[in-house]
Amino acid sequence: MPNSLDPDIHIPTEAEVDVVVVGAGTAGTSAASAFAHRGYDVALIDVHPQHGIDFRAEKIGQPQMDYLAAFGLGEAASRAVTPFDAVWIHRFGRIVEKRAKSEFGSSYQGFVNALRRGLPPSVRVLVGRVDHISTTGDRQELTLADGHHLGARLVVVATGLGDAVRQKLGIDRVTTSRSHTLALGFDLANRPSDFPFPSLVWNLERPADRAAFFTLFPIGDRMRANLWVYRDPGDPWTQAFRRDPAMAVGRLAPGFERQFGAIAAAEGAVSVRPIDLIELKGYRRPGVVVIGDAFLTTCPSTGTGVDKALCDVDRLLHHAQRWFDTPGMSAEKIGEFYDDPIKQERDANAVRLSWRARSLRLDRGPVWAARRLKSTVVERSAYRLRGLLARPPTVASQVAG
Repeated sequence: MPNSLDPDIHIPTEAEVDVVVVGAGTAGTSAASAFAHRGYDVALIDVHPQHGIDFRAEKIGQPQMDYLAAFGLGEAASRAVTPFDAVWIHRFGRIVEKRAKSEFGSSYQGFVNALRRGLPPSVRVLVGRVDHISTTGDRQELTLADGHHLGARLVVVATGLGDAVRQKLGIDRVTTSRSHTLALGFDLANRPSDFPFPSLVWNLERPADRAAFFTLFPIGDRMRANLWVYRDPGDPWTQAFRRDPAMAVGRLAPGFERQFGAIAAAEGAVSVRPIDLIELKGYRRPGVVVIGDAFLTTCPSTGTGVDKALCDVDRLLHHAQRWFDTPGMSAEKIGEFYDDPIKQERDANAVRLSWRARSLRLDRGPVWAARRLKSTVVERSAYRLRGLLARPPTVASQVAG
């Protein structure tokens, strides 16, 4: 059966498969590829033939690339990203570390579409909207709005922030923190070669700024700026950022221009995305697993979102290979995935970091004042010690040795 994102490719209106994956973002495409590479018959459903412009996950690390390679998408991912091998970290008014680290920049839509093109040919890709879905301990059924009908042993829901399939399944969703973080991004008129660093993380440490940090990194021949703040989309500060993002960053980090020169925003839209923290309730159902952002969203400033989603795929595959060895797809089987200690630890850590990052910037009172002081003292000491250890020996120390 041909794999295509072209809705004109004929796919039979009735099909039986092992796994149906709903949602062809990073998590869903990875799941479809991983199952197909292990010999399962897979159908992948998405409402769009191509992923549209979407401001999210513009930078990932080597561990996430390793996951994708294990899922059979390593080459496809590599063709869509711009690699860089170090990040300079600014804290306490100076560059405190030049960390050797493999990271990769990309536009999210370009990255996802590249992953889709890298799917194994055996994956049946359908472009359409799920009109009906029913799950039991024996067989799962899905009907699309265009009349396609699929039967499967397992359904994987990877619809991200899309809500229609969750509602059809009767699974509850709870917003635990509305507008938890505001993510902002824009392209620079400056080129990557205009700066001495491969990439930069500039921490914003004044509580009054209500901001975490901004980062600069390359995507192709352009330099991208992403910034995370704790403000509302309608805040006057946010509106000023939309009008002149470079000026807003300059006011947050007045020392940047002295060290690296002025930055200028390229022509084009400024990306603004409010982040809600969301989790599911009542999701333990026979025959269906929810993964990635469809299951749990976290603050992207922590860098845990893509890693958490790909960890979900990895742990799902680990358990599902045993599930298919015996009849049925009971809620008890599905529960093994949700109870997986690696998944649970990864989810809990992502949520913990999401709240801690915000609280360290915003929360008042003696407890958080003490935590901020402790964090500052410990990290200053760690950077100072690292710098001392990295210094070449002096003449006196060489003679004494």
